[in-house]
Amino acid sequence: MDPKFYLKHNKNSKKKTPIYMSCRFKGNNLKIAVGLKVLPSNWSFDKQRLKRGVYKAFEINSYIDRCYSEMKEIFYELKNGEGLPQIYLLRKEFNHRVMGVPRNDDLLSFFKKHVESQEDILARATYCDYMLTFRVLKEFDQQWKRKVDYNTIDLEFYDDFRTFILSTKKQSLNTFGKRIKVIRTILNAATERKMNFNFAYKSRHFKYVQIESDHIFLTPEELKMIIDANLKTKNQKKARDIFIVCCLCGIRFSDYTQIMPSNILTIKGQKMLYIRMKKTKTRITIPLHSKAIEILEKCDYILPKMSNGYFNSFLKQIGKIAAIKDDVIFTRNICGKEKEVRYKKYEFLLPVWIIQL
Repeated sequence: MDPKFYLKHNKNSKKKTPIYMSCRFKGNNLKIAVGLKVLPSNWSFDKQRLKRGVYKAFEINSYIDRCYSEMKEIFYELKNGEGLPQIYLLRKEFNHRVMGVPRNDDLLSFFKKHVESQEDILARATYCDYMLTFRVLKEFDQQWKRKVDYNTIDLEFYDDFRTFILSTKKQSLNTFGKRIKVIRTILNAATERKMNFNFAYKSRHFKYVQIESDHIFLTPEELKMIIDANLKTKNQKKARDIFIVCCLCGIRFSDYTQIMPSNILTIKGQKMLYIRMKKTKTRITIPLHSKAIEILEKCDYILPKMSNGYFNSFLKQIGKIAAIKDDVIFTRNICGKEKEVRYKKYEFLLPVWIIQL
């Protein structure tokens, strides 16, 4: 028995497609989704592995190698003399050892271990979002009249979970939509492994909702007020430097740590920032504003490290000191009802705006 790996869709597909493992022995054919999706253009059909040079190729290929060796080991462990192992036992043991699926097929246990098994493959923000959804679902399970499991994920669960998010936790419809999206992803993974046979979650009514969010933007004058603000602490000044560089480069907070001397290019006398965006995995080249160059030269092109939580806290302090105090009105979905809420502009400073001076 020699496991083979192939893609669910053909090589002409432009979308990521699941990787399957096929195990043939004595007229039997076991097919298992290994829990990964790749672009066909990045897949070597001869070697049955991801091509070298592709993002996270080493980690993904190592995982495929592990799937191969584990299945071989399981097959010969379960093989009894001349007898052959039953397909469902092979699948169950493989899912247990590689995917972290408990042998009792509990949904919450599968959820946690499945996500943890892919920590090295998932983007950090995606992994954190999945684990947050797991904790919220576990919290819901403790107070729900039914038990959260494969057979109870239905439209009644959908309605009760929506009420829990909106009314009990006082969160928005968009947050509920994010949680449902993750739950559907986990259920798809369980379904591919023949662990879930309840397809109520595929109903058109079991949908993740998303409403357009309100956004605010800084004016050039307001950005100058932040640059000129008389800040008192070193941490406030560090946070301001990070904020200004992110604004002038149009990059997210998660990308600023990638800025280093090796990422700075000079093209026709213009300094450029060349980085790979963490969220979209795309490479971008950005002309550097003179103020951004001034800040980066001051720290030898390596901005100080700061956690996202502390950074957001310091931004509010900076905005208040800089007198960014205009009122802004947001439409908030509170307990399922839209309400207009008034805030101060400095409370919503985020380093995602492209500012032109």
